Amino acid sequence: YFNGNSVRGAMRFNLSTFPNHAGGAGAGNLEVYDGDMPASPQVYKMQTASAVLIAYNSNGKASIANCLTGAAPNEQENCDGDTTFDHHRFSLEKDGAGGTVPFYDDQFIAISGYEIKGIFLKNDPNSLN
Repeated sequence: YFNGNSVRGAMRFNLSTFPNHAGGAGAGNLEVYDGDMPASPQVYKMQTASAVLIAYNSNGKASIANCLTGAAPNEQENCDGDTTFDHHRFSLEKDGAGGTVPFYDDQFIAISGYEIKGIFLKNDPNSLN
């Protein structure tokens, strides 16, 4: 997912924009929540992602085909087409105490605009001019 597509509108970040700064995350970024923390208040792992790469893993075919009925409940936020994603610990439905923990096997990497620009600058210091 990039932070702009037919669902979300125009791309919010390109190589000539300043993606975020210490005083704010910027507008239109993708957000990754810590799904293992209480939902209120929501805890961010990252608020400044320009791209999120997702591996849906064992139930990926069902997640892609029909997110709201094919994906596990904890994984639906990662395939619903909006700008937020949930990151949980891996779970095969049972925890060590004999209780149940919702299934979750999605793996993903969030990439910030600074990481993208850093690669360009590392290879050619004048690439952003």
